[in-house]
Amino acid sequence: MMTAENPPSFEENAEELYENAPCGYLSAAPDGHIMRVNQTFLNLTGHTREELLAGRRLQELMTVPGRVFYDTHFAPLLRIQGFVKEIACDLLRPGRTPLPVLLNAVQVLNASGQPAILRITVFDATERRRYEGDLLRARQKAERYAAIVHASADAILSVGADGTVHTWNSGAEQLFGYSAAEAVGRKIREFIVPESVEEITELLTELRSGHAIRREIVCSGRFGKRVEVAMTLTPHIEPPGELTAVSAILTDISDRKRSEESLQHSEQLHRIAFDLSPTGVAYLDSESRFIRVNEIMCRITGYSAAELLTKTFQDITHPDDLDADMAHVQRLLAREAESYSMEKRYFRKDGSIVLVNLTVSCMRTAEGAVDFFIAVVEDISERKQAEIELHESEARYRALTEASATVVWR
Repeated sequence: MMTAENPPSFEENAEELYENAPCGYLSAAPDGHIMRVNQTFLNLTGHTREELLAGRRLQELMTVPGRVFYDTHFAPLLRIQGFVKEIACDLLRPGRTPLPVLLNAVQVLNASGQPAILRITVFDATERRRYEGDLLRARQKAERYAAIVHASADAILSVGADGTVHTWNSGAEQLFGYSAAEAVGRKIREFIVPESVEEITELLTELRSGHAIRREIVCSGRFGKRVEVAMTLTPHIEPPGELTAVSAILTDISDRKRSEESLQHSEQLHRIAFDLSPTGVAYLDSESRFIRVNEIMCRITGYSAAELLTKTFQDITHPDDLDADMAHVQRLLAREAESYSMEKRYFRKDGSIVLVNLTVSCMRTAEGAVDFFIAVVEDISERKQAEIELHESEARYRALTEASATVVWR
């Protein structure tokens, strides 16, 4: 029993330090047979001292890859240079998964200069192996992202808080016409049209709030090329809230803008043609409900546009003309025809009847179904009345002519 009057000897202190050191220690013969182990090594591996000292060799405690490495590298290196450092391997543990470790070994020579003992330290590398795995996965992920960024058709670049370009991918080279070597180190305002420079400066200030910003601006490429882009700016903030860099993704929307302008122009022309058409024009959905009408259509029927949009064409069609009209519609729905024309009668709002010439076509979906109908309506009441009056006049003329000829013959 140790007391203040009977303190432990140096040898006892050294033995306790050896047994309970923070790493495993073992001594082995040059062929790997274990001669001595400390308690820490036993705790790490789960083996008993008696088992290991009963003729076990260090390489027998290793997994198969470790044994191969021991024979081909570990032992030869020890013989050649007398030591090895941080050799990674896995040690077998009874009833448990292998333990990742790092081995350091020194070869001790006898008086004749021949290998006598191997002094080996064993460090638990579980956390290091996990960290290295995480680091490798993070690196692989970063490399994948870098490859995506480099190959992206969008311009992706990073800009410092002072507006200096730091990175410039191949998409940016295509968009602006400048190589990365030409662009990196220049100010981002050099690649923006003058009228947008002030806005970019304001955005860099706004980004200090930490929020991403989306804008559409005009960029300036090589030889004065103007490119409309959709831009997303993402700030990089470091404690204590300092803006250190900005990531920018720029998508060329020039084609989209041209398409939008072309579509807008087409819509304007269509609206003018629709509104100023000398005939009535109406759009009807697949259920025959009015969805759009022009002013002439309102005049022909006597209804306002708002009133017509609450009705179907059946609501204002004369019953005697409805079956023929519906038969034509069914042919359109069945794709047996793309249009039809007929004369028919509408009931006006005041109950009077108007005779019209109706021409109907349709717009179809990509699948071929009717999306909506287009009806062109011409009021032919006056023309029909004129035709009737002309016919009656011609009949009276023929009757008078025939009567005069009879009198002369007599």
